[in-house]
Amino acid sequence: MDKREDRIRAKAHQLWEEAGRPEGEADEHWMKAARLIDADQHKTKKNKKGPGVDIAPASEGNSLGDIRPTGPVGN
Repeated sequence: MDKREDRIRAKAHQLWEEAGRPEGEADEHWMKAARLIDADQHKTKKNKKGPGVDIAPASEGNSLGDIRPTGPVGN
């Protein structure tokens, strides 16, 4: 079993308990947990990319354009 599956299993169990432990809804809880875990993973990866650079269009008198940071700054 991989880490993703472990996280999904724990989240599905939590959702099941929060719903009052209903019978026959395991698939729904599993699918919802998978979506939540994957969304969180995607958000975490996006935030880890760090700052980048964006080249603005060249303005009059500036043939290279303005360079400005993008993404999260600091740490």
